[in-house]
Amino acid sequence: MNDMDRMVDALKDTKFLSSCYSAFATECSTPELRNMFLKLWKDEQDHAKTFSSLIKKIDNGTNTEKK
Repeated sequence: MNDMDRMVDALKDTKFLSSCYSAFATECSTPELRNMFLKLWKDEQDHAKTFSSLIKKIDNGTNTEKK
């Protein structure tokens, strides 16, 4: 497994966790727990954006080197 594969796997995991936290927040009846899951959801969304950006940079660097 190379670095790009690891980054793609991390992005998939992050998106999965994000959807789980969103579902948990929707199902919570306690405001404190709902807010906690919403915060976790937001954090995972930020992580997904970071991984996506890194993947694009790595991919662009790889494509530039091939030219």
